[in-house]
Amino acid sequence: MNFYRMSMVSLLVVAACTAAEPQVPAWQNADRHGVALKGYDPVAYFDGGNPTPGRKDLTAEHDGVTYRFATEAHREAFIASPEKYAPQYGGWCAKAIAEGKKVEINPKTFKITNGRLFLFYNGLLGNALPPWTADEANYIVKADANWPTIKAEK
Repeated sequence: MNFYRMSMVSLLVVAACTAAEPQVPAWQNADRHGVALKGYDPVAYFDGGNPTPGRKDLTAEHDGVTYRFATEAHREAFIASPEKYAPQYGGWCAKAIAEGKKVEINPKTFKITNGRLFLFYNGLLGNALPPWTADEANYIVKADANWPTIKAEK
């Protein structure tokens, strides 16, 4: 009987932990808790261009992920117009999307062009922003063309 009870408790704990993990769409770049932009406030990029970590208690859901915000005003702006503030290409490195692959980003490495937030890898293997900037128009055309196929991948 004790073994049976312990087995049932174990199953309930596993089920509860599994249920707590959000189901993030494969095309979205989010952590295992479903938080996008590594917890940075998407509106802050547009409001002064200073990447700012969001607060855990100020969130909004959009396209299957959770965004965090530094202020209630940023949260309200996002809720009113999420497409205006959400990062391009599901929050993956824009240059990598132009090259046909998904690569993690550094939330402090970004560029806003024509009202679009582009994020980039910046780490041990280099910084993807300078080459993007040098040939931005070409990269945008390639990334925009590649994104529907990459987004559809499972």
